[in-house]
Amino acid sequence: MAEPLADIAYRRIKAAILNGSLPPGLQATEQQIAAQLGMSLTPVHTAIVRLQHDD
Repeated sequence: MAEPLADIAYRRIKAAILNGSLPPGLQATEQQIAAQLGMSLTPVHTAIVRLQHDD
């Protein structure tokens, strides 16, 4: 079974934050991040909400 897009988006966004591709203070829209990842808004939004709740 294929991995959910929200999980892929989560891993890719988190990696981009950790490696500095998405630096602190960056004011990117979900649309911009979705375009950068080549995904629709829904998995990106879900991933961002999940990241906001990470410890």
